[in-house]
Amino acid sequence: MSTTTIDALNEEFSLGDPLEFNAGSGDLTFVEIENNQSCATICLQGAQILHWQKHDEPPVLWLSEQARFESGKAIRGGIPICWPWFGNHPDDPEKPAHGFVRNISWKVLATEAISEDKTRIQLGTSDTPETRQLWPFSFRVKVTITVGEELTVELKAYNETDQPYTFGGALHSYFTVSDVSDIKISGLEDTEYVDKLDGLAVKTQQGAICIDREIDAVFMETKAECVIEDSGLKRRIYVAKKGSKSTVVWNPWIEKTKQLADVADEGYQTMVCIEAANTGEDLITVPAFGSRILKTTLRTETL
Repeated sequence: MSTTTIDALNEEFSLGDPLEFNAGSGDLTFVEIENNQSCATICLQGAQILHWQKHDEPPVLWLSEQARFESGKAIRGGIPICWPWFGNHPDDPEKPAHGFVRNISWKVLATEAISEDKTRIQLGTSDTPETRQLWPFSFRVKVTITVGEELTVELKAYNETDQPYTFGGALHSYFTVSDVSDIKISGLEDTEYVDKLDGLAVKTQQGAICIDREIDAVFMETKAECVIEDSGLKRRIYVAKKGSKSTVVWNPWIEKTKQLADVADEGYQTMVCIEAANTGEDLITVPAFGSRILKTTLRTETL
């Protein structure tokens, strides 16, 4: 994005030290937020949070060292917004995986310094002739990101027509961990899940999740808050959600990581994804002139 455009964004929406717009990698535009509690970086492409870190703590979100910053290309890490479908398109594998909104530039709608401890930005996008080639619906979506002692991401989908539409998606959150083999994830005990690595077999989680191999699981009929306990970084990460009854847990492990051009071979060791999702049987129908919310709230606690 040109310097002139960034200057215009700063003139209209900058809050000074708490929030400003800068030229980021690959000619993308970044929003830099810093207040008394934490700091964050957001890319206007995809309205994607790339970084969130409380002061004097390690980063909460994981961003690949080999992430590609290119117009129209997905960025590996942070919190990509997958919408209006999750994973491959159900009918056409040629369409972009995880929908299309993560690959387009969003507009800035509003910014607000709520207090010295909390800063908020709202971004939005809507249908265009190009999106209707991929998904034949008129829509408007807005994401509200609140940065402070907690990080809150609220995605709101609007239907401004007299016909309902159905969508899937996820807030595809990547978390930084000391060593994925040494963490445990609680909150999904005794929950049924679809094992995407075992022919979509339905299984039941026994105890906390400990990762010692590739995992790609969709936990069903759960609204539970998940907790990552990380003795190496001496912290817990709490992952709460709203508007979702499916939770995705993913780590590509050794062999799958080697197939990912934008992840270092050892990158799997320091990340895990826990995603507030609408997938499988948890697709969402937005009624005529209605709206629906998908939300996640992240917080940390020192061990």
